[in-house]
Amino acid sequence: MADHNYFSNLIWQIADQMFTMAHELAHVWLGPEGEGISGFEGLFPGNSRVEKFCDQAVDEFLVSAMELREYWRDIGSAPDSFERVARHFTVRAALIAATVSGQIDVEAAV
Repeated sequence: MADHNYFSNLIWQIADQMFTMAHELAHVWLGPEGEGISGFEGLFPGNSRVEKFCDQAVDEFLVSAMELREYWRDIGSAPDSFERVARHFTVRAALIAATVSGQIDVEAAV
């Protein structure tokens, strides 16, 4: 019998890798302004304008603001709304909660 936790952790590991790859791609997309691919200084969370932009670009890549608004309108009042939206986008519920509560400005990445 398959271990549910193993497959669940594998799915989140792949999602985390997608976030990292998309973040680094945003650096490349910005060209010289993007400061290149993150080096050792990238091991620590950055507060620079470029890092924030790259994070916002990934957020939009993973969770489209327009699609989130449409989906949230349909199920936002459900008791498990964050989990349902997270499953829909294959991201963690914490990202959806931060996005919906305004902690992450999805419009800024558009």
